[in-house]
Amino acid sequence: MINKKIRDLKFVALDLEATYSKPLGRHEIIEIGACKLEPGTLNITTSYETLVRPLYRIIPAIKQKTGLTDGIVSKAKPISEIWNEFLLFTNDTILVIYKTIDMTILRKTSEAFGLPPINNSFLDVFKLIKRLYPNEISYSLEHFQKLLKISTTSHRAGADAYVTALLFKHLVEVLENKYKIFKYSELLNFCDPNLYSGDIQAKLF
Repeated sequence: MINKKIRDLKFVALDLEATYSKPLGRHEIIEIGACKLEPGTLNITTSYETLVRPLYRIIPAIKQKTGLTDGIVSKAKPISEIWNEFLLFTNDTILVIYKTIDMTILRKTSEAFGLPPINNSFLDVFKLIKRLYPNEISYSLEHFQKLLKISTTSHRAGADAYVTALLFKHLVEVLENKYKIFKYSELLNFCDPNLYSGDIQAKLF
């Protein structure tokens, strides 16, 4: 897989909304959003979005950020009933995420509930964009959403997965056109400054 062309691989852009539960000492997932990308074009083909009922109440900061309330998620299925369909949607794909915390939450969730592990490889778009654009005033997903002029609701899992998918496609095009990077192994090396020598800066959009 690592030596294949980026566009020959199967990707799913993923985002989670989660709330930190003091009784559990960890995050609880309250919403999952995912967009499957078509090999070759990297266009979105299908989407997956679901609310998740947590064990404990949503903290005020998350309610304010997402608009999700205890009432909204009260009728959703618990993560144990959603997990298998989520794994089926993401099966045999590389997960494209914005910061690795989402993978940490997924792995801790599977461990805590005794669910099948999530074994997908993943790509942290945040690391990639930091390498491409080291002098940006902000590295929030919302900032790049505005630069790309993507019209959608922020801070909901489905919307943020959609933005991540479009941003990833744009970044792949930048890598191909400016740096002649076409293989997934080259992309991984590019993301890690310890494996790449050279002064890399791109003019944004």
